[in-house]
Amino acid sequence: MSQIEITNLNFTYPGRSEPTLNRINTTVEKGDFVLLTGKTASGKSTLLKTINGLIPHSSRGKFQGNVRIDDFNVSDLTLADIGRKVGLLFQNPDNQLFCTTVEDEIGFGLENMGVPLSCIDRAIDEALDLVGLGGFRQRETSTLSGGEKQLIALASLSAMKPQILLLDEPTSYLDVNSSRDVLRIISELNKKFEITIIVATHQIQTIAAFCNLSWSLRNGQITEEKSTQKLQSKKTQAWKRSAIHIQNRKKLLKMTNTSFNHEGNPEILENISFQIGYGEIVALMGPNGSGKTTLLMLMAKLLRPTSGEITLDDCRSKQKGEGKIGFVFQNADLVLQAQTVEDEIKFGPLNFGLKHYLLEKRSNEIVDIFKMSSYKNDHPYALSGGQRQRVAIAANLSLNPDLLLLDEPTTGQDTDYLNTTMQILCHKISNDNKTLIFSSHNAGLVLRYADRVLILNRGKLAFDGSIDKFIDSHASTFIQY
Repeated sequence: MSQIEITNLNFTYPGRSEPTLNRINTTVEKGDFVLLTGKTASGKSTLLKTINGLIPHSSRGKFQGNVRIDDFNVSDLTLADIGRKVGLLFQNPDNQLFCTTVEDEIGFGLENMGVPLSCIDRAIDEALDLVGLGGFRQRETSTLSGGEKQLIALASLSAMKPQILLLDEPTSYLDVNSSRDVLRIISELNKKFEITIIVATHQIQTIAAFCNLSWSLRNGQITEEKSTQKLQSKKTQAWKRSAIHIQNRKKLLKMTNTSFNHEGNPEILENISFQIGYGEIVALMGPNGSGKTTLLMLMAKLLRPTSGEITLDDCRSKQKGEGKIGFVFQNADLVLQAQTVEDEIKFGPLNFGLKHYLLEKRSNEIVDIFKMSSYKNDHPYALSGGQRQRVAIAANLSLNPDLLLLDEPTTGQDTDYLNTTMQILCHKISNDNKTLIFSSHNAGLVLRYADRVLILNRGKLAFDGSIDKFIDSHASTFIQY
């Protein structure tokens, strides 16, 4: 008897004519390590949710077929029963962190499983040691970086000792070193405890070496390769940086001796100084917890510095329907609020007073530029993570900002989809002489699109230089595969 058996599985989201999953039949044996690949919006996250029961128990849509865990039909089990067997690490850790402190977060699932309090204390320490965050027990979850949150979510799941662990893009929020740590952790869980692992990812070369089985989703169906050797032998295509012409270096943003800390906590950023000009495309890099998101939020005026000064060029007059700064969070769901993609694009300019006939024109232009016409009438939350990220970027760009800030734009996107998004974005930024600053752990993305790199380390600006200087001195540190 297989540990997981999927038979004639079909699933169609509400309002969709085509199924996301279509006649899927497959099995997984206990202790397998499965690599799940597929392009953006191919249905990887949907398939994982059918295995842990969120579909059909907590998702609307048309569900047909059977998913069995240890010969129990998932449709007949409660989510609580499934949760004792199957753990799911979401692509976005904010979707599964509920408690205010790390200690409570890891203990939460154990308490609900009825684990004795005397055992919970030890389990929390063991889980934190496993993910390399032994000193984080009393930390507030709201103060953690995206990568640290991902590691805490993984610690919470591992503490409950599931028989099956599903991971949706587990390294998308992580720097190179943390990504290696996560792969080491899940490999150890697989080998030491014979926990079955299924990992959905776009980072094939990084993870293939750990797997014994690969699935590829295409047109809602799975093709299987019994060995991942073929995947490992594929060479990563060489990155070629886009030639982006910088028309004007007039100063746009200046940061002088800027520091920031949360009340009662050590400084997150310390004495940061740099200047950004119009027309630049700047990459912001650094380890998890180095302060990248905080720095972007300071530039966006979503946070106030505790000391120092941030000035923004106010010489350019803005027309109705335009903004000065655009900001796209790492978790695009934080900003998506309209009922359709088209309404999301219109939301900002409409609130800034753009006239109706101009609103329609601008919306149509943005939809065409970002190739979203096929899903412009869909609800944003019916889209894949990568598509939602593109919608959030497009919605910000519809305000025609002078400065666009992106926090980890790679989240949830396969290489082709990501490059298409970045090429469209950088082409428009360059043509309009605007400025783009994006944070990323992806060295390939930086080498291809940035003309300047800032590196943060422990809250300090460790490097500020051209892409050529970055290649000479730092690129090898950030190469993942």
